[in-house]
Amino acid sequence: MWTLMPFGLIYLGLGFWCLAAPEIAAGGIDYLLQSDTARAEFITIYGGLDLGVGLAMLWCGWIPRLRLGALVFSAIFSLCIALTRSATLLAYSTSSLLVQLAVVEWLAAIALGIHALWLWRNEPSEAIDIK
Repeated sequence: MWTLMPFGLIYLGLGFWCLAAPEIAAGGIDYLLQSDTARAEFITIYGGLDLGVGLAMLWCGWIPRLRLGALVFSAIFSLCIALTRSATLLAYSTSSLLVQLAVVEWLAAIALGIHALWLWRNEPSEAIDIK
C-alpha cells in the first residue's frame, strides 16, 4: 500500500491535469495540439490512461488481496517507461522536464518492484489469497 497509493495519486493528478488543461500539459513536453484529432488523442492517452492507471493503483492499494498483482504490474509498467525514457534522453536533445520525469519513473519502478518482492517474500498468505 505504501507505494501504490502515492504513485496512484501522482498518476491521478497527471490524468486530471491532462484532461483539464491539455494545451498547458502538452506544451510542457513540446506537443502542439494543432488539430482536434491531436487534442483528442492527447486527452485520451495522457488524460485517460493516466487516470485509469492512477485509479487502479489506488483501488488495488486499498484491497490487500489485489496488492501483489498490482505491484508487479505497476513495477513492470514503470520500468518499461523508465527504460524507454532513458533511451530517448540519450538519443535526443530534450527538455529538463523529461529528465525530471525520468527520475520519478525510475523511483517508481524501483520502489514498486522492491515493495512487490517484499510482499511476496514476507506476506505469502496475502500474496496468494484469491478469495
